[in-house]
Amino acid sequence: MAMRPATYYFGRLNLVPIIDDLQKKTDFILEALRSNKTMEKRGHIWRFSKIGNFSNDDGLYVYGYLVKYKAQVEEEVIVPETGDIEDEAIDNSIIAKSRFFLHIKSGLVAYRPISNKISESQFREQFAELIETAYDHFFVEAQIQSIQDRIQFQEALRRTENVSRIQFILQPSNPSAGIWEDLDKDFKLTGTKQYVEIRDMDEQRTNGSIILDNGKLLEKLLMSEDGYGETRVTGKLDGKVRTISTKDNPVTAKASSEDKDVDSIFSSLQGIITNIFDRLHQ
Repeated sequence: MAMRPATYYFGRLNLVPIIDDLQKKTDFILEALRSNKTMEKRGHIWRFSKIGNFSNDDGLYVYGYLVKYKAQVEEEVIVPETGDIEDEAIDNSIIAKSRFFLHIKSGLVAYRPISNKISESQFREQFAELIETAYDHFFVEAQIQSIQDRIQFQEALRRTENVSRIQFILQPSNPSAGIWEDLDKDFKLTGTKQYVEIRDMDEQRTNGSIILDNGKLLEKLLMSEDGYGETRVTGKLDGKVRTISTKDNPVTAKASSEDKDVDSIFSSLQGIITNIFDRLHQ
């Protein structure tokens, strides 16, 4: 029976401190992914597994699994000789494993959540914390921000009326690129770890298009959509007062099922990855 295609999400791995030297960044990430460090959360253990890498025209990619398992579980087994059903302790039983592909230079990561076992947000949180754990949380912070579908959010933005508040929550990139490059350089030159801007607006005069028509606001929106933060807009959409967020519209792609080899799965994702890279150079 053919397996269903897998759904992959896309995010951006951001590190603090920022590592500008590509070789140092490569060594830093590979050491973390191959460290064999584990962490325990709510009775489950997390670790990286089966790490490999390949290069193409984009540069170096690392792939592998984020694994969730239990140190010991009790499972029912049948005794063939008698037909009796007994409980047997199983050590290090895997609950789920999420495949990922990480582009070292840009921090772009494609990852597959597992329904009811590893959620999209859980993958991002546990992956980042494992990076920190590999270095014993010593002078390193990691975060994966999801990459957003520009078309869906901007269409919603154009339909939003009576905007009362605009919020930008941004952080520096690695490396700089895109329409927001000057803003990003300012963050780095001033040592800004996180930028927060809140604008309370005259809702009788303002609609969502103001962000798309204003160059300074637009570059902040695009930076958040590219995986370096979040934009939130409060206003009236479809007759109701709502707060819409760039986090509401993640980029996803269907990929070959897990019974395929790594090359086949990555080939299924290549088109979306290329589109994301192209966004950064518009």
